[in-house]
Amino acid sequence: MEVGFLGLGIMGKAVATNLMKSGFKVTVWNRTLTKCNELVEFGASIRESPAVVV
Repeated sequence: MEVGFLGLGIMGKAVATNLMKSGFKVTVWNRTLTKCNELVEFGASIRESPAVVV
């Protein structure tokens, strides 16, 4: 299953990480790109705008 996730603050990062650990394919967007890069190491895909994620 694929999930799009917008916003990787304290809660968003934790939820996205747990989704990936559970086997979901996660695509993320955040205003601060460095927060996205942290999740790419765990297998997330980054998109350039929220519209592309949805």
